[in-house]
Amino acid sequence: MKKTFYLILIAMLIILVVVFTLQNSDSVLIKFFYLEFSSSLSLIIFLTFVFGGLVAIIALSPSMIKDSKLNKTMRKKIKQLESQIEKYLESEKKSKEKKQDLLETGRDKADDSSGNLYYKQ
Repeated sequence: MKKTFYLILIAMLIILVVVFTLQNSDSVLIKFFYLEFSSSLSLIIFLTFVFGGLVAIIALSPSMIKDSKLNKTMRKKIKQLESQIEKYLESEKKSKEKKQDLLETGRDKADDSSGNLYYKQ
């Protein structure tokens, strides 16, 4: 369902780009300092859009790299904490088993009238 939606969205975007290009095919003179060149309006707009995207990616890349490193560090920390929790739970389980064994062995002992302890079997 999602793939179909994205395919339809991409197809509509391509159709809009083609219509835009056909409607804006006029030749435009571009001047930049001492440079002059002529090109179609749609190509100039497209190249300006691409250039703006590249500038945005370059501007955001330091924070993206920083976030990526932080994410990696946090995942390692989470794994360490999970292993510590597992070890703690295992030690608690062993501790409870030892306590239970001590309680059971305490119940198995009986005191006879002479004060001697013996084990029930």
